[in-house]
Amino acid sequence: MNRAKSALNIKNRRRLHFGVVPTLLASVLLASCGGSGGGHRPNGTGPTVIGTGGGPVGPAFFSMHVNNISSPLPTNPSINVPIAGVRLWDTQTAWAQVETGNGTYNWTLLSDRVQQARTANLDVLYDFARTPQWAACTGGSCMCGGSNTACANSTSVPPSACTYAADESTPADCYPPSDLNADGTGTDQIWINWVTSVVTQFKGQIAYYEVWNEPNIAASWQGSWQQLARMAADARCIIKGDAGCNSMSSYAGGKGIDTSAQLITPAFTTSSDSGSAPTPADGLAAYLPVTVNGISGNAASFANVVAFHGYPAQSSPEQVVQVLQNTQSKLTAMNLSVPVFDTEGSWGAHAGISNLTDPDQQAGFTARYLMIQQALGVARMYWYAWDLPDDDGTLWCPSGGNCTAVNSTGLTKAGVAYQQTEAWTSGTTSGSCSYTGSIWTCSYTRSGGYQALAVWDSSQSCNSGTCTTSTFTVPSSPSYTQYQDLSGNINPVSGGVVQIGAKPILLETGNIP
Repeated sequence: MNRAKSALNIKNRRRLHFGVVPTLLASVLLASCGGSGGGHRPNGTGPTVIGTGGGPVGPAFFSMHVNNISSPLPTNPSINVPIAGVRLWDTQTAWAQVETGNGTYNWTLLSDRVQQARTANLDVLYDFARTPQWAACTGGSCMCGGSNTACANSTSVPPSACTYAADESTPADCYPPSDLNADGTGTDQIWINWVTSVVTQFKGQIAYYEVWNEPNIAASWQGSWQQLARMAADARCIIKGDAGCNSMSSYAGGKGIDTSAQLITPAFTTSSDSGSAPTPADGLAAYLPVTVNGISGNAASFANVVAFHGYPAQSSPEQVVQVLQNTQSKLTAMNLSVPVFDTEGSWGAHAGISNLTDPDQQAGFTARYLMIQQALGVARMYWYAWDLPDDDGTLWCPSGGNCTAVNSTGLTKAGVAYQQTEAWTSGTTSGSCSYTGSIWTCSYTRSGGYQALAVWDSSQSCNSGTCTTSTFTVPSSPSYTQYQDLSGNINPVSGGVVQIGAKPILLETGNIP
């Protein structure tokens, strides 16, 4: 999400995200499309199958954005929501806020954030984006270095168009550095110095570096794909030292400074102002093949991980499946075999999706969204966000926020659902998800013969504490003896049927071992 948020005053979103789930794993390539999502029917009959299973669901899948450094982390023992990592975005730690002048750095907030995460045994993902005004190529045009190459977003905007709000963005932070030509040539020294300084300062402390945030949004990036590829190449050379190095660049600070860290592609999203690349699939397809004269390899070769932002187009989280085929068809031709991260996603701004103001609908969305991405092989999902006071994906309700805590820990209903979904699925082997009409299932196994089946009815809804349901006939094999709900209650299976609705339940053969 490319918008500014302070701890107490979160600005309204200037655009509505729509999301997809791109994954480069061939095992989840969808053979045909039907029903409310994409998938295939074995032998042309039976339920529509979504993927073939994502394999083991590790704790690392569950990751988070924490807006306010004063908020308790999800892993706080009094709350106990296990996560593996945090992404630092909208945390007042962007490039423009750290490098306040050429070579002048204020590391305080970024150091505090990294230290907070490390103390809690969480890894850190840092996005390099938001160019300082002193460093930006502006002048009312998105061209740089006198080149006539059109910029990626095919538009020309004044520097003020980059600014979302004064507490996070700065004028011109969507522009490329001023020493980088539109074709990707030039010294790129401003960017090289910035990346070198960050990686040197936090060597061994930041696990993942993301090149840029949502560059297919005009207000986030006004440069060319060639410029972005050059920046990725130089970042790869600085961090890993094994690719991207070139004779145009001077790496005075060294190469391969932190070889244990991983480089992530720019994270593409979807929005109405995305120009020629309106979806993550379009953005990745445009960016990954890009080459720059004088540099070996293309943009794809500089990344260890592919990123996207998975905000769904409608209130149904199953929408992330419907567009997967489009993403796959554009990416599998590149034969990439790297992890795929959803580095930002949730139900998004409730003002944009009217029926997700209901806390039970939010809880159902949370569980369904997480489980579907697991089945599709997404390696990590950074939920947005833990502690926003405007109820924008909020899992933990800060004091005075426009949200409702349901217990003394401060968790919202969605927060409890997130906690339960982690308990249900972390440590399992994820099978496929499938649907017949509006009835969805996702299967899981554990050691010792434990089997479980998450079930929900996407046609049902909740309003003011009342949720509609339908009757589901429990499969006869394996023998499911009980089920859990998203509040953590365990109930026996009686008479071979259960009631299901917008909030998934978990049928189980016994207690989780």
